[in-house]
Amino acid sequence: REYASNTYGIAAFLASKMIVELPMIALQAVLQWLIAYRVIGTHGNFGIHVIGSFMIGVMSASQALFTACVTKDAKQAVEVAPALFVPQLAFAGFFIRIQQIPSW
Repeated sequence: REYASNTYGIAAFLASKMIVELPMIALQAVLQWLIAYRVIGTHGNFGIHVIGSFMIGVMSASQALFTACVTKDAKQAVEVAPALFVPQLAFAGFFIRIQQIPSW
């Protein structure tokens, strides 16, 4: 609606969206790892874990925006979203037996 009335362009929309979303995603990643780091007993660099979670959050938000842009309405977006996310889960390494993981 705003684009059709020439209120602002796509670049302004994406810039404002990123200005709002990036700090929220970063805060979520930090809070997630502040809690999980000690509870799970994770070993490794805390910053690397936070950066990884931050990048996954940004990528998920980008894919959700892409799905919203490609589909016509919310019902169709809900139907299309599993086609994007399920293959990522299948090939992300979650379904590999521990014996198949190299020991290095």
